[in-house]
Amino acid sequence: LHLRTILMKKKKYIKCIFLLKTLLVALPVIVLITFYVVKDPFMILREYDDYDHPECVLTNVGYISWLKFKKNNPSKHYDSFILGASCTAMYQSVYWRKHIEGSVIRLTANNNSLYELAEILEALEKQPNQKINNVLIVSDPTLLADDKEGKGFSHIFPTEVSGKSVLSSHLICLKGLFKFPFLTACIKYYCFGKMDETVKPFFNDKKLFADHYTNDDVIMREREAEIRSKGLGAFYKERQDVFAGVDTMRRETMPALFGDSQIALFKRVKAVAQRHNTNLKIAIGPNLETGYMNPKDDAILREIFGDKNVVNYNVPAYKDLEKKENFYDKVHYRPHIAKQILRDLYAN
Repeated sequence: LHLRTILMKKKKYIKCIFLLKTLLVALPVIVLITFYVVKDPFMILREYDDYDHPECVLTNVGYISWLKFKKNNPSKHYDSFILGASCTAMYQSVYWRKHIEGSVIRLTANNNSLYELAEILEALEKQPNQKINNVLIVSDPTLLADDKEGKGFSHIFPTEVSGKSVLSSHLICLKGLFKFPFLTACIKYYCFGKMDETVKPFFNDKKLFADHYTNDDVIMREREAEIRSKGLGAFYKERQDVFAGVDTMRRETMPALFGDSQIALFKRVKAVAQRHNTNLKIAIGPNLETGYMNPKDDAILREIFGDKNVVNYNVPAYKDLEKKENFYDKVHYRPHIAKQILRDLYAN
């Protein structure tokens, strides 16, 4: 009996040790999940009055753009939408309104693929009494060739856009939170109040990020103000590393990228436009990082959407625009190029 008592106590002790070890292993996960719930760094757990001054740099801008649309649509009655990737920043609503009449919002996302464009448009038309009078798609050949759903928290969308559960979005965000260097930036910022060069790429520190109603990009305006203040020479001298190799670059035509899956997605996009009698335009700007768009792909776009509805500056005919003074980096061209593209799109 005495031996049995000793064995039972030993088993309880082993169980306690095992439980303690399990808790110690799980503790960092528990802390991170608690941080996620309390801080809501991606701003998707709770509803906010202000999505325009985020603490973190919102890489899930597609999700946030949709939340802003839903929040303001009852009062603004949006009927004109700027869709696409980060170059949509150059197409400020005030520029577009010179060519259209409508209530404008920019529904952008990170590296917004063709697949995601089709999903966003189809989600838009499911909104009650939603008008879709004007659509401006700003993209490039590689993104228009992307016919798959993006991965990671940069590509999450609300359920009514993606069709995925809310839980799946949170699991993707938690997985992203656990990754370095974002995790180390969080620790430095929240625990020690640091805002060094390793933290700045991830934290906005509650600065104005985008316009409240139009979702216009504000950083682009700040860059233009910086150029005016410093002058072109000084601005681009500071960015020599960004434009390394541009002056000696030789660009080739890319292989054809559009196949049956892309054509099917283009037709889904066009079908939404046809159902709503939408004036849909596609803008493809110059790019210093990729090759020129293949003529076969250009022809497919024009055949499906109409020649007058596509402007493509990513071709040798616009080689004279390939100078760094027209860009912030090798991908993002400046707003005067966007204005020129808009003039061409609406010239007819």
